[in-house]
Amino acid sequence: MLSGVTIYQYFKFHDGRLHVVFCDVGQGDGVLVVTPSSKHILVDAGPDNKILDCLSRHLPFWERTIDLALLTHPHADHLMGYYSVIERYNLSQFSTEKLINKTEGFQGLLTLLKKHNIKEQLVTKGDRWRLSDGVIITIVGPTGDFLFRKNPDGVITNSAESGSLITKITYGKFSALLTGDAPVDEMQEVASEISSPTVLQIPHHGSSTGIDGQVLDLLQSKLAVISVGKNSYGHPTKRTLKFLQERRLKVLRTDQIGDVEIVSDGGN
Repeated sequence: MLSGVTIYQYFKFHDGRLHVVFCDVGQGDGVLVVTPSSKHILVDAGPDNKILDCLSRHLPFWERTIDLALLTHPHADHLMGYYSVIERYNLSQFSTEKLINKTEGFQGLLTLLKKHNIKEQLVTKGDRWRLSDGVIITIVGPTGDFLFRKNPDGVITNSAESGSLITKITYGKFSALLTGDAPVDEMQEVASEISSPTVLQIPHHGSSTGIDGQVLDLLQSKLAVISVGKNSYGHPTKRTLKFLQERRLKVLRTDQIGDVEIVSDGGN
């Protein structure tokens, strides 16, 4: 016999709509996408195990599968939470960009993936997943050429943002652009090629390196989300906030309101 809690959670989490949750993980990124047929995509996992709190708030208590895990780039504030995720959830697929980091954190993650027999897939612009419920996940940047120009040795440093997966989630007329820590020149390449995303994640926690007025004018998004926590870097910067204010773009910030959940039926 099903309990009242089980029935409540079933109908709460199976509403036939797309959910894009920008998790409050502090100073870092973690985005959970739940599709209308309850496929689960995780884009980054934040700097620590705080991502588990977000997953428990937005997934039913019995769910232990992440169908697709993406790591936008190998920096600690995006990857360290995957340690806890891998121990608690079954990851069907793990994909990341064609860059490595020599840090203990990233190398340890690769070791953990092998321990759990999770194959690492390297992706670049043009890679795509089409789900049976109509959701499309597309890697729209960076290109292989861009990564080579920025990182000819294939190694990313911790002192500069030199390339990050940019992922477009599309469902009907709705789309969200997830940007990780993409630098502004990468954002300019992408913005000149894609149609206007409904929701734009401001790159690199609102720093001055990821966005400018030209990118915002090209994208023409309706809503901006900033994944950010308490930090000593000045994120989001006054410069970035000014760009957004000048365009009267509605902005939601995880440091101000916690998890930001966007829900769409493919139209509204």
